[in-house]
Amino acid sequence: MMALIQWRAVPQEETAGPVRSVKPMLWELVKPRMGRVGLGLLVVMIGRAASLALPASTRYLVDDIIVKRNIQMLAPLVIFVFAAALVQAACSFAVTNIVSKEVTRW
Repeated sequence: MMALIQWRAVPQEETAGPVRSVKPMLWELVKPRMGRVGLGLLVVMIGRAASLALPASTRYLVDDIIVKRNIQMLAPLVIFVFAAALVQAACSFAVTNIVSKEVTRW
């Protein structure tokens, strides 16, 4: 039989100590690279937004193109999805390059 795990509340002072001691060291590493970190985060957010295009396009495909038989809207939808895939791939490539260049400088 499995033993039951008893959880207890950890007092604030027990968890705050290690975090406070790591914070200055972490800031020392991140501060000189803040521009690249910010750029990397921005590119990741753009890539994630572009990745939402495929699920969103399914609604238009079913509701507007298939159900309403609006075939002339198919080409713009395919172009939109293809462009979103290209943006997503470019963002993935850019993040890989940003991170790898920063690692080689370190």
